[in-house]
Amino acid sequence: NWLNSIKDKYAQAIADGIENYLTTKTTAENEAAPAEMLAQNEAILEDEYEEYYGEETTNQLKEGAYIASADQIESGTYVASNDQSSVTGAAVNLPKIIFPVPKDNFQKISWNFGSPRDEGTRCHPGVDIYTKLQGKVIAMSDGIVTSIIPAFIRCIRAPGEQLGRGYASAVFVYHPALDKTVNYGEIDIDKVKVKVGDKVKAGQILGDGTTYCNMLHFELYNGRYIGDYNNALNWFPPNNIKLTQANECEKKNYLKPAGLINPTSFLKTMTI
Repeated sequence: NWLNSIKDKYAQAIADGIENYLTTKTTAENEAAPAEMLAQNEAILEDEYEEYYGEETTNQLKEGAYIASADQIESGTYVASNDQSSVTGAAVNLPKIIFPVPKDNFQKISWNFGSPRDEGTRCHPGVDIYTKLQGKVIAMSDGIVTSIIPAFIRCIRAPGEQLGRGYASAVFVYHPALDKTVNYGEIDIDKVKVKVGDKVKAGQILGDGTTYCNMLHFELYNGRYIGDYNNALNWFPPNNIKLTQANECEKKNYLKPAGLINPTSFLKTMTI
């Protein structure tokens, strides 16, 4: 309606200004990154990582659930999934959907919804889809961009790692056929290819990147959802409880932000 249109235009104007500033800032900082900041991430033993952050699996993508290559994205040709499983497990048919990164960019998935973040003070509201070097992020279904958060998060890489560091954006797309909104998080801030209000097609490139963060942070919301700085990543345990276990917030059913749902079963319909 007209009110949402005004809100979207206002949000886009603010986002454009922030993005222009942070893109310039990121470029300058990346060119002179202090070694002590790059060394910020300490190595974590694999078993400790899984216990704290969540299981990581090198899933393969189901045949037909992905775009086979980046070349097919560029040409606009793809094969959609025939899987009709429901997000909730109920007998509700889903339309054909596409995995949000191409097969040749896909590496692994960390099933870390509800796992500890920020030293156990915050719950992780999505799952992380790791990519190989610079990848592409693609729309899973037809939809409309409801909001963009230009500086969703800042990623820091340790010395010796191939990927750079910098700010990453979150692109929220409402997919009417699913009646779900996806947060395609951690796209390089300077490589987002859509704006608020854009209508997108299944398989359309939302942004080049995942260069800074080496992953696509994937969140799922019921209905039409608009993300902003005030509600981003705001899922916390009650009574200042310190989280210590993988998926703890989900297992203990801590109160989630409005609309947020666990995307694990949704994504597992497209992986083996």
